[in-house]
Amino acid sequence: MDFKPIEFTDKNKISAHLAHTVSASPEYHASELSFLTLFIWREAVKTHFAESNGCLIIRYSPPNRGSHFLYPFGKGDKRAAIADIIAREPDACFLTLSAAQADELTHILPGYEASPVRDSFDYIYKTADLIDLQGKKYHSKKNHINAFFKAYPDYTYAPVTKDLALTCAELYPKWFAAHPMSDNYFFQRERDALLFVLNHFDSCDCRGGVLFTGAPSAENICAFTISQELTPSTVLIHFEKADGNIRGAYPTVNNLHLRNEWADKLYVNREDDAGLEGLRKSKTSYHPCFMVEKYSIKRSDTNENKKA
Repeated sequence: MDFKPIEFTDKNKISAHLAHTVSASPEYHASELSFLTLFIWREAVKTHFAESNGCLIIRYSPPNRGSHFLYPFGKGDKRAAIADIIAREPDACFLTLSAAQADELTHILPGYEASPVRDSFDYIYKTADLIDLQGKKYHSKKNHINAFFKAYPDYTYAPVTKDLALTCAELYPKWFAAHPMSDNYFFQRERDALLFVLNHFDSCDCRGGVLFTGAPSAENICAFTISQELTPSTVLIHFEKADGNIRGAYPTVNNLHLRNEWADKLYVNREDDAGLEGLRKSKTSYHPCFMVEKYSIKRSDTNENKKA
């Protein structure tokens, strides 16, 4: 296998493998099924890819953490592809596996054990729930949205265009600089990923929404969101940003975007929380209907072998 860094020009090749996995496993809603997810986080985890036995192999090599592989994508011989990985790296670790994938690999790879990785679980919601906000559990969200409508009766919502995306790209660094966690590695890499999408919006197969406090103008932008179809039933929210000083901006842009752009989808994937307490609290507050559980597997006997 010849691994190479993932590039945007690899989009069609990689997407073809991902599309086959989506069609073969329609019940699986993991964010890694998006080429854009794999690409925009490439610098954070040093993403490389190769093809083996008709499959796509994704390798992450984050600094000082060794190599980690995803389960093979595509229509090829997955067990043969896994054998190629192990032949190359006998102590290879695998990440973001479904429970079924983890069970399969621990059965065919002696000495491997699986563990859930809670920080990587994707949050899945019913689209209708986030649009209608029915019931007591959404009372707080509705209050924040109503407060926004009351404070800004002349608000405007608009789909993202290339020009609006560029405007948001100019605005966002100011919001980021004011963020209390602007020195956090995760948020810095997210900033880089977001700015790439905003600056190349027409090439990313995304939709988006911008919320204005009044008439559409750069100075009135208070929130924006970027999303994409993940599977025929699921929309993936890549980014959602707002001026933290404006009450209700976050839930309002989320609600209006889903209502205007994605009402035909059954589910919304709002990705994982990366183990960050604030993100976990926020994503839990929208009451997911289920989580995409993800597992890692690694050799349990590695240390014993080294000692021997």
